[in-house]
Amino acid sequence: MMLTGQILLKSIQGTLSHGSMRTSHHTATSGSPESGSTGMFGGTDDSPEIIGPEGDTQSFTFDEAGEFEYYCTLHPSMVGTVIVTEG
Repeated sequence: MMLTGQILLKSIQGTLSHGSMRTSHHTATSGSPESGSTGMFGGTDDSPEIIGPEGDTQSFTFDEAGEFEYYCTLHPSMVGTVIVTEG
């Protein structure tokens, strides 16, 4: 699971998929550990979408350009940014 660094989507309507390739569960929740979930993708702090180690995935299609932070609610040191450009 890539949860460090930046991911660049070169067009609006680009779809980002996360999968867990480790033996533990993760989330890819919009927002940051400091401010909490924005609710845009990945559930919320209270009800995150869990990505299991059994090959589970989570996908989200962005409909606007911008920079979107995300983090793992289970492992708050795992953070990243999705950068969506106009194309």
